[in-house]
Amino acid sequence: MFRTYYDLCQLRRQNPLGKPPKLWRPEPSLTLLPLPNRTCGATRATRKRDTVRIMVFMETGRFHSIPNGRLFSLICVLGLGLLAVGLLAAYYAWLGCYAWPYNTRPGCYAWPYNTRPHTYAAALGDLDGDGDLDAYLANGENEGIVPDTVWLNDGSGAFYDSVQQEFEAETHYVTLGDLDRDGDLDAVIDVTGAGVVALNDGKGNFTYRRAYLEVMDSGAYTFFPALGDLDGDGDLDVVLGGCCGATISPPDPADVLYPFNMIWLNDGGGQFNDTGQRLGVWGTGAVALGDLDGDGDLDIFDANSDSITEGTGEPERNQPNMVWLNNGRGGFTDSGQRLGKEESHTVALGDLEGDGDLDAFIGNRGADTVWLNDGSGRFLDSGQALGDGDTRLVVLGDLDGDGDLDAFSAGRGFGEIWINQSGAQGGTAGVFKRSQHFSYSIWFASTLGDVDGDGDLDIFAGLLEQATRVWLNDGTGRFVEKR
Repeated sequence: MFRTYYDLCQLRRQNPLGKPPKLWRPEPSLTLLPLPNRTCGATRATRKRDTVRIMVFMETGRFHSIPNGRLFSLICVLGLGLLAVGLLAAYYAWLGCYAWPYNTRPGCYAWPYNTRPHTYAAALGDLDGDGDLDAYLANGENEGIVPDTVWLNDGSGAFYDSVQQEFEAETHYVTLGDLDRDGDLDAVIDVTGAGVVALNDGKGNFTYRRAYLEVMDSGAYTFFPALGDLDGDGDLDVVLGGCCGATISPPDPADVLYPFNMIWLNDGGGQFNDTGQRLGVWGTGAVALGDLDGDGDLDIFDANSDSITEGTGEPERNQPNMVWLNNGRGGFTDSGQRLGKEESHTVALGDLEGDGDLDAFIGNRGADTVWLNDGSGRFLDSGQALGDGDTRLVVLGDLDGDGDLDAFSAGRGFGEIWINQSGAQGGTAGVFKRSQHFSYSIWFASTLGDVDGDGDLDIFAGLLEQATRVWLNDGTGRFVEKR
């Protein structure tokens, strides 16, 4: 960053204006030479008792003499080195980057992406309107609040931080949809005891505002918002799953608050109004929307995990799953079904056996299960017991390109690909066989989407306590981590 010159007049001959290099221009080396007792213009350098004196050239064009050169020069080198590292770290922190960039375009590429830990949920969608899939990450809480992040795709499956003002709250889930009907994807974000709408400006920049009332004083934690047109008016409404028993632990068990699901209807501009419906009393692991009985409206499949015993406040595990049927106007009625008795944490709906109705792939603590729809909204257990982990997420999609729905499941310490045995497999539709296993500490917030634009479904994997990763599909349902 600085150097001394043996002959200051030579410096003037090299630079007639007498202006030294600016401080920010790095010199190729640091040279220490004894300065002779001579002058050039108004600048004087002295040598006395073989003491080395360093002349530092500042941006002002003046020379400053610093004594005790050899020792001080070492200190300067170390100090400036630390300063450079600090400035570089601050620059990348300002960009929102927490890993060394692997590419050079504006913004910041970091690999693996989003090295901030504790991603609770990830949602893919075209957030900036350029035709590829971007990612919204709900980062939850890990020894303090970790802001949500928006990662934009360059079209090849490489993501970079959008470097925008981020939402800081204890977020647990996010889902995307056009809430205000302006043509872009907005977000509903679940935070502890409340829900927030994030409205997109069309370029991937979000404005956050409260979407519906806090429910901490009237029920349990709400998680897992699901979006769909529940009342048939053309906009997206929201179902909130009530999770995890009571929100508080009062001394008197009679004061325990019980979980329930809630229905909020959109006014068309992204503002939601509570219908007053409270569905069920069991802790919901997840809700999924679909036309289960074939009447043209969206019904609710409610995957339940636990509940609180009324009058005692004691937890009850392994509550049955339920189906709620829509009357077409956003009013729901219990179908009376009690499906299974596992601790269910997630559910995905799709036509698994190719008969035209929606079936259910349920992720449990223990073996996952597949329930087949008879077409009227009545579900029958297929008898399959898939895996033995603590599944927290299931996503359906045609992973091997043969035209039927396969499944990606993920949970504590694993991720798994389940291939439907119909189509190219030549087996029975709706029967699944594991084809690939991934071992990572926790897979909690993964999803499927064609992130590299090659026509097949890839895995965007958000993890707790690890960086987010992308696994690319080779087109046959085999996945390789993007490096």
